Amino acid sequence: MNDKAPQINLAKYADNSVITDFIVPGNCYLLSFWATWCGNCLIELKEEFIPSIANEFKDIPIFKFVPICIDSTESELEKFFKSTHGSKWHHLSQTTYLDTNRLANSKYAKSGIMPLNIVIGKDGVIKYIHSGKITAEEELSELRNAIISGL
Repeated sequence: MNDKAPQINLAKYADNSVITDFIVPGNCYLLSFWATWCGNCLIELKEEFIPSIANEFKDIPIFKFVPICIDSTESELEKFFKSTHGSKWHHLSQTTYLDTNRLANSKYAKSGIMPLNIVIGKDGVIKYIHSGKITAEEELSELRNAIISGL
């Protein structure tokens, strides 16, 4: 918290484009690290939880919601989204990035607890770190306020 956010490189699932130096000053980010095997990750990424908070800021050009899958290759994630179970999270398919080697995750995660959510302010400083599921209204409100402070 309150440190400059480390730079990361990510591959976008939708088109497999690689973006180096992903964190751009002037943008506010919500990084949501998740895995297909992580029940708590999948719960908080249901549309009514974290995606609904991110959706509140969708019209603000400098806000970026970045779901980052840490356990799958492009083909594995494609199978997940096409499966009966995984299709419930198809709403993430156009915005998810891949961190299969966990290099980006390791720059932010010390505990290894999943899910992991990070808010980086437009000043490039980490405003919020939360390990574990975010579904309670109080936790969602805290996330919302962190995003507002980052903008």
